Amino acid sequence: MIIPHNDGAGVIEKVGDGVSPSRVGERVWVYEAAMAKPSGTAAELVAVPQELAVPLPSGTSFESGACLGTPAMTAHRCVFSDGPVKGQTILVSGGAGAVGNDAVQLAKWGGARVITTVGSQEGAAVASRAGADHVINHRTEDVVQRVREITGAREEEEGGGGGVDRVVE
Repeated sequence: MIIPHNDGAGVIEKVGDGVSPSRVGERVWVYEAAMAKPSGTAAELVAVPQELAVPLPSGTSFESGACLGTPAMTAHRCVFSDGPVKGQTILVSGGAGAVGNDAVQLAKWGGARVITTVGSQEGAAVASRAGADHVINHRTEDVVQRVREITGAREEEEGGGGGVDRVVE
């Protein structure tokens, strides 16, 4: 039997050999719980190596903690893999989705100007709450034209200029 899901959050109930007993009762978020094994976080209990059980602040809900693994780590890698983003303009595709929304928040936290795409007014509200500076509805607007307008980009034959520094897709 395979029990799916890599990410989760909860309270440590028991620890194995070599792990400090002081961790019992600790609130944590976990990631990669199902990597290379058949039991993931869809189970009532799951065992993970201690480094995959990260302390969860008391003010953070288990629901929020359970969303930190794959989406947040992916977004962090996408935004910061080339270094700091302060002063850059970043285009995030899908700013209302899990990874995209985390990327919007992380890029803003890092000091970037953020342009994002969404597919609905509800998505626009979600992306705006995350801190996006500009939200483009890809169903009703020409994304390329809007990005050019926002960034001051010109056609290549006119000498270029403007545009985005990074794209999170």
